[in-house]
Amino acid sequence: MLAFALLLELLGGVLLVAGRSLYAWELLFVLLQCLSSAAMTVFVADALPDNEHRRRRPELLFLFTLAVLVPVIGPAAMAAGILIPVKNKKKQDPISLLIDLKAPPLPFRAPEVSQEPMSSEGRLLSVLRHSLNPDQHLRAVVATRLLADQDGVLILADALKSQFDDVRLLAYGLVDSKQRRLLGRIQKITKSAQAAEGRTRIGHHKQLAYDNWELVYLGLIQGEMLLPVLASAAQFARLALEGHPRDASLTLLFGRILLRQGELADAERAFRHALDLGLPGSAVNPYLAEVAFRQRRFADIAGHLQDESNEWAPEKLTAMVTFWT
Repeated sequence: MLAFALLLELLGGVLLVAGRSLYAWELLFVLLQCLSSAAMTVFVADALPDNEHRRRRPELLFLFTLAVLVPVIGPAAMAAGILIPVKNKKKQDPISLLIDLKAPPLPFRAPEVSQEPMSSEGRLLSVLRHSLNPDQHLRAVVATRLLADQDGVLILADALKSQFDDVRLLAYGLVDSKQRRLLGRIQKITKSAQAAEGRTRIGHHKQLAYDNWELVYLGLIQGEMLLPVLASAAQFARLALEGHPRDASLTLLFGRILLRQGELADAERAFRHALDLGLPGSAVNPYLAEVAFRQRRFADIAGHLQDESNEWAPEKLTAMVTFWT
């Protein structure tokens, strides 16, 4: 097919040069040029490898047009321009599926693994107060999400004093997210309580008392807003206790709110009422001891702490319990 196409192309060129009748010989040359281009197009299409051999009409028409529009050397140039790169590609080494990578160098020394978990309260405070590495400060702030809210907020308050801007911004963002979560829930439940009745409304009041108290307990509300939030917590606790006067846990919460407000006598009555409702002494006696301390009844403190010293007190309060007992 290649030889036939080249022969037609050569014959057409000879006739064009040696012909006498201009119109007749040019017409014959165009015919031979078209036949040669068609033969060369078929040859090139058949010579392409399987993965590049597509017999679609637009592609074959493009090859044919390219050969026709370039007289004499068009078909030959088309064949050479396509087949030579394809032939060279076959001679190239196949691409290996395995990539040889050099082993990375070993570290100078093994990383140190602390026996104390990063999420412990003392470890996080130590990092924030003594480390000069900002990355360690950031990791310590992120680790507060693994702690209880009270411990986490205390550490975040320390992180707000960090010398690194990124650490302060991250700590502020975490504290703000906790505050917005509680305030949003309070706003939502307040609207629901206005339209509710009966037990549902009492349940809303109880939840509002806990949420307002949590804002105070976690230190998320300070300054001029502290007293109004405490007053709201006490008000909702009273409303909930009117519907459930024998709710021992809510009575204990009411006593803690009164204790924070400085109403020591009322707080003590609430704590003793919680004991009468069935709460264990381990849950109430520490608050009775605090009331006795603030009323300067030091002789009563040992009586509140002695029986419960091994049950309720965390490790960091053991020395205090031992002192008073």
